Amino acid sequence: MATTVSFAYSQPSSPTPTQQTGAPVVLGGETLFYIQARIASFSPEFRAQVVSNRISAFAKDTEVSLDTLKIVENEEAATVDIRAGEQTLVTIADVDAVAAGQSRQELANQYLQTIKESVTEFRASYSVQSLIRGAAYTLIATVVLIASFIAIAKSVPNIYRQLRRWRGTRIPALSLFGTQILSSHRVVDLISEIIKVVRLALFLGLLYLYINLVLSFFPWTKGLARVLFGYIQTALATLGAGLLAYLPNLFFLIVIWLLTSYSLKVIRFLFTEIEQGDITFPGFYREWAKPTYKLVQFLVLAFAATVAFPYLPGSQTPAFQGISIFLGLLVSLGSSSAIANIFAGIILTYTRAFLVGDRVKNYRYYRRCGGENLICHPHSHDQKMWGSPFPMQRCWAVMGSITVLPLAILPRRR
Repeated sequence: MATTVSFAYSQPSSPTPTQQTGAPVVLGGETLFYIQARIASFSPEFRAQVVSNRISAFAKDTEVSLDTLKIVENEEAATVDIRAGEQTLVTIADVDAVAAGQSRQELANQYLQTIKESVTEFRASYSVQSLIRGAAYTLIATVVLIASFIAIAKSVPNIYRQLRRWRGTRIPALSLFGTQILSSHRVVDLISEIIKVVRLALFLGLLYLYINLVLSFFPWTKGLARVLFGYIQTALATLGAGLLAYLPNLFFLIVIWLLTSYSLKVIRFLFTEIEQGDITFPGFYREWAKPTYKLVQFLVLAFAATVAFPYLPGSQTPAFQGISIFLGLLVSLGSSSAIANIFAGIILTYTRAFLVGDRVKNYRYYRRCGGENLICHPHSHDQKMWGSPFPMQRCWAVMGSITVLPLAILPRRR
């Protein structure tokens, strides 16, 4: 690999504002050094292009030995030339030495050493031995790629079978704050989908690595290999920098999750004890424990979500904020009946208007309360009065079904 040299390395202990600036002199896609100064009407870019062409022509002419490289002092022009025989490759003036922070002779020696090393490697890369070695490496890389594809293709079905064996045993259901979110079957399906994505990523990554390696084995495509590697390097560097920058927010989200989780566990334990009668408060009935816990759980989760929202990835982007506003409007405009049922459920619960086991008449229907939640009120053993004048116990026709009534209609009905 060619050695990259620039003025930035001339005096590491005394960095200057001109570090890594100027026009690069390249050979075979590798930067040798930089030209920073203008001489007369010749810009640094023009000088660097001319020097690059001269060094490239010298490197390709294998009949000209490296021993012909020499440094020639031109006292009349106050310059130092690097020549290959009688052909001038680089001219170093006082302005170049000042820009590099060195003397003309020191800078010329540095350039000469860099040119020798780069030309030696350039010529070696085009030799027959190098091309044969590149072909052999390509064959080995191809075999390794095919073997890797076969190994991945055969191992993934075995992983799927093992996941199905562990379903319900080593792979439990996924729960959050005591509420089951995904069953073990769904968890296995989710892991299977993740494995499919990982398998595809492995295939693409191995193929990308293979192409990059094969291109780097030959001098004609080595520059393209560097470009492809630069793409993935830039992407990984950006991703890594983003992850490092997000670590404080991630730590804060983990703290919020831990505090919320343990707070809900304590609250659940408290209301469970109240429901079982182990803890009593004057005026607080046992049947209030479960709905009160649900209300407190909702408030705690809403508060945690509000606190955590600014720390979510992309929460400050206009797209994320626009989606949040749209969802807020959607909920506000489309949930009026749901909100009415929720408030009616709260009122009916804490006024104890209907208890489990009560028989309630709603127009011509009599129903027995079978349970309740914040939105609806299940009733069992539907009974219908057919308008008979006989006593009530002889007028019921038990239908034996279960109905669900929206709670918002109960306070308004008879």
